[in-house]
Amino acid sequence: MLVIEPPAARYEESGFGATHEEHLLERVSALENRLTRMMDRLQQTLDLMLKQAKNTYFDHALIDSLITVLNEAGALDMMKLNALWRERCQQEPGAKGETTPRVPLRAQIISAYSGTDLAAFERFVNAGFELFNNNDVERAIPTLEYAAALDLNNAPLHSMLGEHFFEAGKTVLARDYLESALSADP
Repeated sequence: MLVIEPPAARYEESGFGATHEEHLLERVSALENRLTRMMDRLQQTLDLMLKQAKNTYFDHALIDSLITVLNEAGALDMMKLNALWRERCQQEPGAKGETTPRVPLRAQIISAYSGTDLAAFERFVNAGFELFNNNDVERAIPTLEYAAALDLNNAPLHSMLGEHFFEAGKTVLARDYLESALSADP
């Protein structure tokens, strides 16, 4: 857009005022449109989440009523069903806070080492996993962080630490570890 002004307008204070205000008004309007679109998308997401929550509730209510009817008909034993359900929940890897199997992960972490002091790295990794096995997560994570400091390009270790910090709600640390894992092994 080409704006032509008379030479006398250079010395007036309101020479560019209207043009500048129009430009700001256009930018504010564009921001309002983007904000409206984002709010619509957020509303759609919330509606979808509400539908999923309702479906989950109705599925749970249906299963509960089926179990009650089968129990009253004598087709199943409620105590046996509860015991079997608890046993299956404990067999799930996520039930104990463990999202990945540890034995293959330990070997994968050690085999991905690219530094010069493999013995120290292996000591830290093994000590960290032993502390995990003893449910001493407060000491296991710093030990594994020492190992991660020895090898900044160990994608499996950084990924594991990022996953742990994400589950713990420490998103900044999680992002840092996951970004370094991604940069080490895209």
